[in-house]
Amino acid sequence: AVLFLDLLGSRAASRSSDPQEILRRLYPAIKRANAAGLGHDADVVPQVVTFTDNVVVAWPVTHAREHESAIGSVLFMASYYQYELTRHGFFVRGGLAFGSLFVDPDFVYGPALDEAYSIEQTHAIYPRVVLSDRVVEMIGGFLADDDAATSWENGALLRCADERLALHWAMISAAYP
Repeated sequence: AVLFLDLLGSRAASRSSDPQEILRRLYPAIKRANAAGLGHDADVVPQVVTFTDNVVVAWPVTHAREHESAIGSVLFMASYYQYELTRHGFFVRGGLAFGSLFVDPDFVYGPALDEAYSIEQTHAIYPRVVLSDRVVEMIGGFLADDDAATSWENGALLRCADERLALHWAMISAAYP
């Protein structure tokens, strides 16, 4: 599972404002979101790559039974980023996809990243994280289950006016310290 996030307005802000002030607010927000998200699941450690005003989170999946867990973990991480960055005056938009990906601290490559980036560019035109069609299909079972109505997954996803499914991070943020 791969998450691609883009920080909105950072390029313009760095040209029109004091770049050091932006960095003073942005860096701690990114670090706090990383720490909160990385501490979410002690059994699996995602790869996080941050560059310019973008963040890529790659959650490894080695078995089919891990798909739902990986998607849920990446959604939690996305909510951490949205919450922390919003608290510091920054909004993000992004895409969540599932598929092949190579990632290490120096390099990120693969069709899942291309898809997540494309979703961010074409569908997440507002501050939101939009799920790919494949991710929606993969989690469709528990979204349709009435017994799941109280689960965080059900409350944290919403169908937008454009019929895209997106993360409703504010529903999760109440659990943050």
